[in-house]
Amino acid sequence: MAFKDLSEFYDPDLHLPYKGKTYTVPAADLDTGLYLQTIFNIGVKANSGQLSDQAAAQFDDDEEVDFMERCLGRELLDELRADKVPTPVASLMAQTLMMDTVAGRTVAEQFWASGGKAPASNRGQRRTATRTRTGAANTTRKPASRNGTTTRKATANKASAGRKSSKSGTSSKRTSTKSTE
Repeated sequence: MAFKDLSEFYDPDLHLPYKGKTYTVPAADLDTGLYLQTIFNIGVKANSGQLSDQAAAQFDDDEEVDFMERCLGRELLDELRADKVPTPVASLMAQTLMMDTVAGRTVAEQFWASGGKAPASNRGQRRTATRTRTGAANTTRKPASRNGTTTRKATANKASAGRKSSKSGTSSKRTSTKSTE
């Protein structure tokens, strides 16, 4: 079987709606994709404490503009300016492209839908799932009652005298060797 032309059934561009208009963010080219992967990796390292504060410093203004231009392209940026789209929305569009490029479409959709909040890590999702009841019946049965029996209450520091602890019937406790005559 021969491979079909990918462009016939796959659209790598993002189509992001904002205030009734859908903006098309072109998919990252190879160089931009590698750039986004590098930026993403720096963010992951910074977030996990693997980088110094200086190395993890945020973009300055020029770097932010470069990031936006590389992600969105001049044509889309001009359209966003003409439509007076707020900077946080344009930035979210660029960040969503980054998420799509480095983590996949599903993560990018979740990122966009959350307004830019990073998706929970798998570990966090697993931990939440174990704490959340699903409504399924519990199949572990509770122990039956003990027919009204109760457990003995322990008495404070009272040693048992001559208690047998082996099958031979002898006690492990020393007994007096003195005989009374």
